[in-house]
Amino acid sequence: METVTVSSFIAKVGITADIKYVGFDSMPNTADDSKLMDHWKIEMSLPPHDGMTKKMTVDYWTGIGHRKYYKGFSNTPMSFSPQYWDLKKSYPHKTVTIHDKEELERFKPYPPKLNDVLDCLISEAMGFESAPFFEDWAGDYGYSTDSRQAEKVFNTVAHQTSRLKKFLGKYYQQALETERM
Repeated sequence: METVTVSSFIAKVGITADIKYVGFDSMPNTADDSKLMDHWKIEMSLPPHDGMTKKMTVDYWTGIGHRKYYKGFSNTPMSFSPQYWDLKKSYPHKTVTIHDKEELERFKPYPPKLNDVLDCLISEAMGFESAPFFEDWAGDYGYSTDSRQAEKVFNTVAHQTSRLKKFLGKYYQQALETERM
């Protein structure tokens, strides 16, 4: 059997994506939602196979470590939204690893690649498919079965898996068989 990577699966099936930067905020439904990250909206599209283009939009977060140095840095600030300029005032209870406005201006959010986003969705779907009941899933991922937070994460993964299955349709099983990154 031929090994298929996520990138070659994307090319074979014809998935495209529109990636938009949303802002600097925290990711909900996580064990620690106090960390600020770059938030992205990813709208994936599948070409028409039954006369209609399929779409799936997901939220995706990347950490500050995924930012790229702005090579053209000078004293001219980049055009970030106002929420960046006074992080302590806007996010007094959040963890911010960027030390000041000038440091933040030197780095810019760098969009995630479609293969990374889809790989993440497929990995989560595989985990759900192998343990579709909360107690089993929680055990596999080291969560307590008494944790409401863990149940929230599980329900989010279950819903997202259902959406991915609907989006990929006949390609869903092929996606699960792709080589993990």
